[in-house]
Amino acid sequence: MILRILTLLLVAVISLSAVPANDITEYLTPSRPLQKLFDAGGFENAPFSLIAVPMNDGLVYTRKSPGGTCSYTIQQFKNGGMRQIVQKAGDEICEQKLDDILKNTKGWQINSPLNPLPGQDIGGTWLSGSGSSQQQHEIIGAEFTTVKAGQFVAMKVLTCNIDGGNESIEWYAKGLGLIKFKLLYFERSGEINDLYFFEDKDRGVMY
Repeated sequence: MILRILTLLLVAVISLSAVPANDITEYLTPSRPLQKLFDAGGFENAPFSLIAVPMNDGLVYTRKSPGGTCSYTIQQFKNGGMRQIVQKAGDEICEQKLDDILKNTKGWQINSPLNPLPGQDIGGTWLSGSGSSQQQHEIIGAEFTTVKAGQFVAMKVLTCNIDGGNESIEWYAKGLGLIKFKLLYFERSGEINDLYFFEDKDRGVMY
Protein backbone atom coordinates (compact mmCIF):
# COMPACT_ATOMS: atom_id res chain seq x y z
CA MET A 1 0.00 0.00 0.00
CA ILE A 2 2.80 2.38 0.95
CA LEU A 3 4.62 1.52 -2.27
CA ARG A 4 1.50 2.30 -4.29
CA ILE A 5 1.11 5.70 -2.58
CA LEU A 6 4.76 6.55 -3.25
CA THR A 7 4.35 5.54 -6.87
CA LEU A 8 1.29 7.78 -7.26
CA LEU A 9 3.15 10.69 -5.66
CA LEU A 10 6.09 10.17 -8.03
CA VAL A 11 3.78 10.13 -11.05
CA ALA A 12 2.14 13.36 -9.83
CA VAL A 13 5.50 15.10 -9.42
CA ILE A 14 6.63 14.01 -12.89
CA SER A 15 3.33 15.20 -14.40
CA LEU A 16 3.60 18.61 -12.75
CA SER A 17 7.18 19.05 -13.91
CA ALA A 18 6.09 18.31 -17.48
CA VAL A 19 3.58 21.17 -17.50
CA PRO A 20 5.21 24.06 -19.38
CA ALA A 21 5.46 27.47 -17.71
CA ASN A 22 3.23 30.22 -19.02
CA ASP A 23 4.72 31.78 -22.11
CA ILE A 24 5.30 35.50 -22.33
CA THR A 25 2.12 36.21 -24.33
CA GLU A 26 0.28 37.72 -21.36
CA TYR A 27 3.03 40.34 -21.10
CA LEU A 28 3.33 41.10 -24.81
CA THR A 29 -0.38 41.58 -25.48
CA PRO A 30 -3.06 43.79 -23.89
CA SER A 31 -6.07 42.16 -22.28
CA ARG A 32 -8.32 45.02 -23.45
CA PRO A 33 -8.20 47.83 -26.03
CA LEU A 34 -5.75 50.51 -24.91
CA GLN A 35 -4.36 53.73 -26.25
CA LYS A 36 -1.01 54.77 -24.82
CA LEU A 37 0.71 58.10 -25.17
CA PHE A 38 4.51 58.05 -24.91
CA ASP A 39 6.85 60.93 -24.18
CA ALA A 40 10.16 60.31 -25.94
CA GLY A 41 12.18 62.78 -23.94
CA GLY A 42 13.14 65.20 -26.69
CA PHE A 43 13.45 62.90 -29.69
CA GLU A 44 12.22 64.36 -32.96
CA ASN A 45 9.41 61.84 -33.35
CA ALA A 46 7.98 62.32 -29.87
CA PRO A 47 5.46 62.12 -28.42
CA PHE A 48 3.55 59.37 -30.20
CA SER A 49 0.41 57.34 -29.71
CA LEU A 50 0.35 53.54 -29.64
CA ILE A 51 -3.04 51.84 -29.94
CA ALA A 52 -3.33 48.14 -29.11
CA VAL A 53 -6.54 46.17 -29.68
CA PRO A 54 -6.89 42.41 -28.92
CA MET A 55 -9.30 40.58 -31.22
CA ASN A 56 -10.60 37.04 -31.76
CA ASP A 57 -8.35 34.05 -32.44
CA GLY A 58 -5.35 35.65 -30.75
CA LEU A 59 -5.08 38.52 -33.21
CA VAL A 60 -3.70 41.81 -31.90
CA TYR A 61 -3.81 45.08 -33.84
CA THR A 62 -1.35 47.86 -33.03
CA ARG A 63 -0.99 51.28 -34.62
CA LYS A 64 1.69 53.90 -34.08
CA SER A 65 1.02 57.57 -34.83
CA PRO A 66 2.02 60.31 -35.24
CA GLY A 67 5.77 60.94 -34.99
CA GLY A 68 7.12 59.96 -38.36
CA THR A 69 5.17 57.77 -40.74
CA CYS A 70 2.11 56.07 -39.27
CA SER A 71 2.12 52.28 -39.30
CA TYR A 72 0.04 49.35 -38.16
CA THR A 73 0.65 45.64 -37.62
CA ILE A 74 -1.60 42.69 -36.98
CA GLN A 75 -0.01 39.75 -35.17
CA GLN A 76 -1.41 36.49 -33.93
CA PHE A 77 -0.55 35.00 -30.53
CA LYS A 78 -1.76 31.41 -30.45
CA ASN A 79 -0.74 27.99 -29.10
CA GLY A 80 2.38 29.36 -27.45
CA GLY A 81 3.63 31.10 -30.58
CA MET A 82 3.31 34.31 -32.55
CA ARG A 83 3.32 35.35 -36.19
CA GLN A 84 3.06 38.62 -38.03
CA ILE A 85 0.00 38.62 -40.27
CA VAL A 86 0.31 42.02 -41.90
CA GLN A 87 2.36 45.19 -41.54
CA LYS A 88 1.75 48.44 -43.40
CA ALA A 89 3.05 51.97 -43.18
CA GLY A 90 2.21 55.29 -44.82
CA ASP A 91 0.62 58.63 -44.13
CA GLU A 92 -2.81 57.27 -45.06
CA ILE A 93 -2.57 54.77 -42.18
CA CYS A 94 -3.19 57.61 -39.70
CA GLU A 95 -6.79 57.86 -40.87
CA GLN A 96 -7.44 54.21 -41.67
CA LYS A 97 -9.83 52.55 -39.23
CA LEU A 98 -9.51 48.99 -37.99
CA ASP A 99 -13.06 48.21 -39.08
CA ASP A 100 -12.10 49.01 -42.68
CA ILE A 101 -8.91 46.94 -42.44
CA LEU A 102 -10.90 43.92 -41.24
CA LYS A 103 -13.20 44.17 -44.26
CA ASN A 104 -10.29 43.38 -46.58
CA THR A 105 -8.17 40.49 -45.33
CA LYS A 106 -6.91 39.47 -48.77
CA GLY A 107 -3.20 38.85 -48.64
CA TRP A 108 -3.09 38.11 -44.92
CA GLN A 109 -0.59 35.29 -44.36
CA ILE A 110 -2.75 33.61 -41.77
CA ASN A 111 -1.10 30.22 -42.46
CA SER A 112 2.50 31.40 -42.05
CA PRO A 113 4.32 29.42 -39.34
CA LEU A 114 4.15 30.45 -35.70
CA ASN A 115 7.41 31.49 -34.05
CA PRO A 116 7.48 29.72 -30.66
CA LEU A 117 7.44 32.00 -27.63
CA PRO A 118 9.53 31.26 -24.54
CA GLY A 119 8.38 30.93 -20.96
CA GLN A 120 8.84 33.79 -18.55
CA ASP A 121 12.34 32.81 -17.49
CA ILE A 122 15.34 35.08 -17.99
CA GLY A 123 17.28 34.08 -21.11
CA GLY A 124 14.24 33.08 -23.16
CA THR A 125 14.36 34.25 -26.79
CA TRP A 126 12.00 34.51 -29.75
CA LEU A 127 11.84 35.97 -33.25
CA SER A 128 9.42 38.41 -34.87
CA GLY A 129 9.00 39.91 -38.32
CA SER A 130 10.64 38.51 -41.44
CA GLY A 131 13.33 39.23 -43.98
CA SER A 132 15.53 42.25 -43.39
CA SER A 133 13.19 43.47 -40.64
CA GLN A 134 13.34 40.26 -38.59
CA GLN A 135 14.19 40.85 -34.95
CA GLN A 136 15.36 38.73 -32.05
CA HIS A 137 14.06 39.35 -28.53
CA GLU A 138 15.61 38.12 -25.29
CA ILE A 139 14.23 38.32 -21.76
CA ILE A 140 17.00 39.89 -19.68
CA GLY A 141 15.14 40.56 -16.45
CA ALA A 142 11.93 41.01 -14.49
CA GLU A 143 11.60 44.07 -12.27
CA PHE A 144 9.37 46.72 -10.76
CA THR A 145 9.18 49.52 -13.33
CA THR A 146 7.88 53.01 -12.65
CA VAL A 147 6.37 55.11 -15.41
CA LYS A 148 4.05 58.09 -15.21
CA ALA A 149 1.03 55.79 -15.35
CA GLY A 150 2.17 53.96 -12.21
CA GLN A 151 4.40 51.13 -11.05
CA PHE A 152 4.25 47.67 -12.61
CA VAL A 153 6.03 44.33 -12.52
CA ALA A 154 7.51 44.15 -16.00
CA MET A 155 9.49 41.80 -18.20
CA LYS A 156 12.66 43.51 -19.46
CA VAL A 157 13.45 42.54 -23.05
CA LEU A 158 16.46 43.25 -25.28
CA THR A 159 15.50 43.57 -28.96
CA CYS A 160 17.84 43.81 -31.96
CA ASN A 161 17.70 43.28 -35.72
CA ILE A 162 18.95 39.90 -36.88
CA ASP A 163 21.43 41.62 -39.21
CA GLY A 164 22.72 43.78 -36.35
CA GLY A 165 22.03 47.26 -35.03
CA ASN A 166 18.81 48.97 -33.96
CA GLU A 167 18.99 47.71 -30.40
CA SER A 168 16.42 48.64 -27.79
CA ILE A 169 15.35 47.61 -24.30
CA GLU A 170 11.62 47.23 -23.71
CA TRP A 171 9.51 46.74 -20.63
CA TYR A 172 6.21 44.80 -20.84
CA ALA A 173 3.56 44.61 -18.10
CA LYS A 174 1.05 41.78 -17.78
CA GLY A 175 -2.21 42.58 -19.56
CA LEU A 176 -0.88 45.94 -20.82
CA GLY A 177 1.94 45.14 -23.22
CA LEU A 178 4.63 47.73 -23.84
CA ILE A 179 4.89 50.38 -21.12
CA LYS A 180 8.43 51.75 -21.59
CA PHE A 181 11.43 51.39 -23.85
CA LYS A 182 14.95 52.68 -24.33
CA LEU A 183 16.62 53.14 -27.71
CA LEU A 184 20.28 52.15 -27.77
CA TYR A 185 21.21 52.99 -31.35
CA PHE A 186 20.91 56.78 -31.37
CA GLU A 187 23.94 58.94 -30.66
CA ARG A 188 21.89 60.45 -27.84
CA SER A 189 20.03 57.45 -26.50
CA GLY A 190 17.45 57.84 -23.79
CA GLU A 191 14.49 56.27 -22.11
CA ILE A 192 11.00 56.68 -23.52
CA ASN A 193 8.39 56.70 -20.79
CA ASP A 194 4.68 56.20 -21.01
CA LEU A 195 2.72 59.34 -20.08
CA TYR A 196 -0.59 57.59 -19.62
CA PHE A 197 -2.89 55.09 -21.23
CA PHE A 198 -6.64 54.93 -21.36
CA GLU A 199 -9.60 52.93 -22.58
CA ASP A 200 -12.41 54.11 -24.82
CA LYS A 201 -14.99 51.36 -24.76
CA ASP A 202 -17.45 53.27 -26.96
CA ARG A 203 -15.07 53.19 -29.93
CA GLY A 204 -15.00 49.39 -30.13
CA VAL A 205 -12.60 48.40 -32.92
CA MET A 206 -12.87 51.73 -34.70
CA TYR A 207 -9.26 52.66 -33.92
